Amino acid sequence: LGYRSASSLTMVLAGQRIPSAEMVQALAQDLQMTSTEKDYFDTLVQLERVRKNGRDPERLLQKLKAFASHKTVQKLNLDEFKLIADWYFIAIKHLVATRGFRENPEWIQKRLRGKVTCAQITYAIKVLEDCGVVVRDARGQLRLTSKPWRAGGEISSVAIRRHHAGMLQRAQESFEEQTLAERLLSGLTFRIDPERIDEAKSVLSDFLESFNSQFHSEQSEDIYQLNLQLFALSTMKGLKGSSQ
Repeated sequence: LGYRSASSLTMVLAGQRIPSAEMVQALAQDLQMTSTEKDYFDTLVQLERVRKNGRDPERLLQKLKAFASHKTVQKLNLDEFKLIADWYFIAIKHLVATRGFRENPEWIQKRLRGKVTCAQITYAIKVLEDCGVVVRDARGQLRLTSKPWRAGGEISSVAIRRHHAGMLQRAQESFEEQTLAERLLSGLTFRIDPERIDEAKSVLSDFLESFNSQFHSEQSEDIYQLNLQLFALSTMKGLKGSSQ
């Protein structure tokens, strides 16, 4: 990442510092934001800076209202973005629901195969609480809520790409780190008519729902990830004499 220091980025993510124009530019580039996404993010940052300095935020509020009317913009704050973008947030969410869960960063780190730092775990729990995904009961223990949560819109699609990239990295690591009894990595190369792609996507989505209904266990202590990827290996674009 093109930031001057990791500590500066950490402070921004923790809500302790407003990002500079330079950091906004670097984040937009690193997260592959569209011009609309970057403008929206920059407006949010300007609004926080104006409010902090006690100036009139009306102009920026009106600009945000204009974004809200744009169908391709999903209004996400930084915490909600993190819920989607970093793979371990959803993993920790599921860990909280297990009977043997311990709110101990070192314990959680071991449960997640050492793939996250204790600092990341501590921050993730705070974000999960702030967003209402987990709450504390009368004894101060973390519990899941029934709050529905779905991702959508162009801004959140940036986070979704990062989320899938993180899960694909975990899948790649499983080649060396997990036994055949623990994992299944399989694929299929085939030919399909382009007009049936939407139909294929629908079938795969239905499969995910059915699979989860059949195999999800509220009593299990183990967390697994199932990925589905469907993408083109070939293209007809740029070929002379193509019939397509």
